[in-house]
Amino acid sequence: MRMRFALFDAKIPNSTENTVATYTPYVSTAYSLASLAFNNGVGYFASAATAERYATDATNGRLLWEP
Repeated sequence: MRMRFALFDAKIPNSTENTVATYTPYVSTAYSLASLAFNNGVGYFASAATAERYATDATNGRLLWEP
């Protein structure tokens, strides 16, 4: 079995905004509540990426798995 994974459209997070949002007491509470309410618990300043993956049979190249 051959498995292939690809990560693309990766974005680097803004470290200054992430640090302020995480460690400043009054900002971190609002940041946590907003991320839970509007972004399914994922922080707004977190990075983002898209992944693709699939597996093929090593002998004949037939597709075995692709979610």
